Amino acid sequence: MEDPTQIVILECYHEAEDFDRHRESPHFLDIGVRQIIPRLVSRHVSTYTSEDVPHEVP
Repeated sequence: MEDPTQIVILECYHEAEDFDRHRESPHFLDIGVRQIIPRLVSRHVSTYTSEDVPHEVP
C-alpha cells in the first residue's frame, strides 16, 4: 500500500493441482504469460499450504 508501483495478487485453491491447472489454462497463458508478465519489472511468486480448510465468504 505504501508503494503504488507494486501489486499483490492473492489466490486460494483447494488443491495444489487446482493451482497447476490454473497456470495451464488458456486465459492465464494468454493474459498472464503473454501480456502481463512481460511488462513487469520483477515478479515473485510464493505458495503456501495449510491443513486447515478455509472458511468460505458468503
